[in-house]
Amino acid sequence: MYKLLGFLSAFLLCSFTANAANINDQQITLALKYAKTNDWEKAYSLAQASSSPKLANSLVKFKELLSGKYPLSSLITFHDENPWFPVCRFQDDIERKIGISSTLQSIISWHKLCPAKHESARFLENYATSSLNNTIPSSKFFEHWAKISNLNPLIDQQIFDVYRKQIPSSLITRKIQNFMWQGNYEQAIYYSKFISPREQMLTKVKVSYANNLSGYEMLVKRYPKLKNDEYIKFRHIRKLLKEKQDAEAYNEFASIKHFSNPEQWWKARHTIIRNFIREKQYKRAYKIAVHHGTKTGDEFQEAEWISGWVALKFLNTPKAAANHFYNSYMDCQYASCKSRAAYWLAKSYEKLNDKPKMEAWYDTAAKHKMHFYGILAITEHPKSLDKKFFDYLSEKKPAQQNIITPEIENLVASTYYMSESGNNHIARILSKYIADSDLDPKIKHLVAEHLKDRKILPLRIQYAKFLSNHKGPFLECGYPTDIHISNNKNSKSLYLAIIRQESNFDQSAKSPAGAIGLMQLIPSTAKRCAKTLGLHHNAFRTDPKANVAKGVNYLDGLVEYFGNIAPAIAAYNAGEKAVERWIREFGDPATMRSVSEVLDWIESIPYAETRTYVKKVLENMVVYESILQPDQPQFLASLLGK
Repeated sequence: MYKLLGFLSAFLLCSFTANAANINDQQITLALKYAKTNDWEKAYSLAQASSSPKLANSLVKFKELLSGKYPLSSLITFHDENPWFPVCRFQDDIERKIGISSTLQSIISWHKLCPAKHESARFLENYATSSLNNTIPSSKFFEHWAKISNLNPLIDQQIFDVYRKQIPSSLITRKIQNFMWQGNYEQAIYYSKFISPREQMLTKVKVSYANNLSGYEMLVKRYPKLKNDEYIKFRHIRKLLKEKQDAEAYNEFASIKHFSNPEQWWKARHTIIRNFIREKQYKRAYKIAVHHGTKTGDEFQEAEWISGWVALKFLNTPKAAANHFYNSYMDCQYASCKSRAAYWLAKSYEKLNDKPKMEAWYDTAAKHKMHFYGILAITEHPKSLDKKFFDYLSEKKPAQQNIITPEIENLVASTYYMSESGNNHIARILSKYIADSDLDPKIKHLVAEHLKDRKILPLRIQYAKFLSNHKGPFLECGYPTDIHISNNKNSKSLYLAIIRQESNFDQSAKSPAGAIGLMQLIPSTAKRCAKTLGLHHNAFRTDPKANVAKGVNYLDGLVEYFGNIAPAIAAYNAGEKAVERWIREFGDPATMRSVSEVLDWIESIPYAETRTYVKKVLENMVVYESILQPDQPQFLASLLGK
């Protein structure tokens, strides 16, 4: 667990003082809005005129430093001047933008402050160290260079120019291949100048095909060598899968003898696995799943989980399933992932008639009470109900509401101002930093209370979500209920759960697909509901009440049509036609007799986004039911009508 501030323990909790940030200064918000547009002169002028000029200038300065225009030495200075600010949490942004203006010494100093997170940063640190020590690079150094494909292009080429004579053409070819896999075609073509003319020509041909994805048969006929090129096959198979040419995609996939980039292949592999599950070819699905080749991370966790699921549910091999679920559990970092793996481990041991292990894994899953599979474990394992379900809802809040250190107040203020000014990426990282910290839960609760006071619902909810992933304190303020809902045919918890998942209660939310408002309605859906409600078809764009009214009307129609909330929720995310197809392929939840059957239906949904969406909305519903009806909490079985 990350430490929030190394020196925090030395401070006594103290009341806000005049020196602490005043979290209500529109000058600071405006300054950061100008910073977002790179108008630094105006931003600094407004920051200086604010009620907290030191904090405001620091925030504008960090925003400017994050643009990548300045050397790492400037970030080191910023850290020294603002030790409360978690600069290391922005490694993803910073490492990607390290440029030639940074000296070798500053690269080393920076990584002493913030250990390198990415492979490219570790390579750059090694390069800086060996250069300053006048060490002759080893063959491993050049192999490392060939592996890296996301260095700053100018730095990459600078290193290549220094060591060109020492780098064998085979490593240049390997680097070109890595550039291709990353979609960095410009760099691939640049380095192709340093290999044989024929290989240079083939690189250009591969880039041309990757850019337009047409004429595969003609391509491999004209250039037979490319028929066995893994990257060309990768792009071709993805195209076939997108076009629903599943048999052709599998035949091409089966012809590949070695997968050099298993993580890159996972999405295509997963699609093929799902296709075989749909076709009830479970042995083939399992065979492809278990040979995923990934070692760790999201792809590994998902690959091991689906291997276990197929083994348990369709092949009746619970022992093999338990091994897969355990592998997934041990690699998981977050509660949602851990609770899923633990729940299915319990199911595996239940099938094996190993009651002690079954109960142990149910208990492990049940510890994650805020997550779908934790809720399921509590529902199915009565021993987990020895205390009131969601008993932490009734926990007393800290008696002193305004007790917090100035350092934490600065973090809360920074998070607030970044959110208010539209710098949501920075606000999100700051709120996650506070949630991840080892601060006393009471302080974390107070932070949420201050976010609540500031009326920034989306940020407050995001903070609560971060806390739940780290078993932080339950925050009722992360589940707003003060939304007017009328003429509804279903429990209020359903609509609140949808709003929380769709928009985080952000009235101005707009998705890349054009969905708008609290319930993320698309224009065609809003127009369809407008006539029924007697509302103007465009009212949903600017009027939150109209947005909710139309969303409620649409959702009620889905529940009535599908006869069960699980497919209705899925249709709200993926559309009615997709859900109708899944009902034909995997069965109808409305006619299923148990939660277990509905669960298998949910996990059979081929769209990862929709699978996650349905589970998140259902877990939100259970929490909302316990808030709205604390004496009569509803479990998944009753919500699903089972």
